Amino acid sequence: MTSKNPEFKFLYAFSNGSDSLVEIKRLDKPAGAPPGEVYAWLVIKDSNVSKLTFESMINGEREYRKFLEGELFFDSTKANLTYFSNKFELNVEKNPAMLKVIFSEYLRGK
Repeated sequence: MTSKNPEFKFLYAFSNGSDSLVEIKRLDKPAGAPPGEVYAWLVIKDSNVSKLTFESMINGEREYRKFLEGELFFDSTKANLTYFSNKFELNVEKNPAMLKVIFSEYLRGK
């Protein structure tokens, strides 16, 4: 039996070469599905993928997201993530092809 690849698109993708952060939108969820099932912020660190627990957001020229695990400030070029008291500077990932493979594998396991 073949497992279907989850359909998704990146809304935001940031990376610093070793750590990555993306927001995805699941395209394989039915209309009206809860936002928590459709949208997800995911961190890849040391080859481990973790889903962040979204709490709140502020939109503007500089975006802000609050998660149970930390917080994120970002704009069109870079992001500053605090993740379990560790701070990361990330740049916009312009070609997230490898990230797509990693996150497809992660979502297939969900």
